[in-house]
Amino acid sequence: MLAGDYFDLLVQASHDAGVSVRKRAIRSLWDCCSCPGFSRATEAVVVVLQRALDPEESMRSLVTKFCGDMWFLEGSSFAGLADTPSPSSPNSSTRTAEIRARELADVALKAYDAGGRAIHVPLGSDYPLVVILKEVLGTGSSSSGGSARELSAVRAGAAEVAQALLTVVLQQQDADGEEDASPSSNSSGAFPYLLALHALCCADASLAAPEADPQRFVRCLAPYVSAAAAAAQQGVITRTNSSELSACLGYRKVCAA
Repeated sequence: MLAGDYFDLLVQASHDAGVSVRKRAIRSLWDCCSCPGFSRATEAVVVVLQRALDPEESMRSLVTKFCGDMWFLEGSSFAGLADTPSPSSPNSSTRTAEIRARELADVALKAYDAGGRAIHVPLGSDYPLVVILKEVLGTGSSSSGGSARELSAVRAGAAEVAQALLTVVLQQQDADGEEDASPSSNSSGAFPYLLALHALCCADASLAAPEADPQRFVRCLAPYVSAAAAAAQQGVITRTNSSELSACLGYRKVCAA
């Protein structure tokens, strides 16, 4: 695929000193993500996220538009991340909240891994994923956004994604419990979803406090906090396990604020 042949050049161009060059590179990377079967789509999205702190406002607006469409609008032109597992569906072209949640989690993990030891959980307000989610959801310092109707649609989609992320975390808890009572068993399975949920809550805590049941998220994650804390006490804590606990505690702190 031509997109794959020129991918590394586009990544380099996205860091160019010229604003117009960076914009063209980001647009081209987005076009790559819109190509079904593009194997480096997740990498492309992580590169796009890196422009969340771009000094040029028009660049930040472009990234905000792309990410909002990709994660929170079901009818987006985004083709989906080829390396993100998704359940079979009668209509594979429908980007359900579950699929979008898995993609957000996958990107969150890739960005976390790319940052190495420099990235700490809980995530800071200047973390690129948090910054762009704030702008997308209209809670950022420079959020201008589109119309009220567009923002409402994006926020509704974000609420669905948050619910889907929580569902996967609970499913992973059940799977871990069946396979091994040890809190450290398969601890990385839920981490991408906890990380994405934590980032969403940092951007807008109200997403984790739905009007129908404001305490649902806190109740559901409470056992996970206890299990992760128990792992630490038993001396089996790992970086991922520690980050899982930090993500849960950071999530609860944000929601309580």
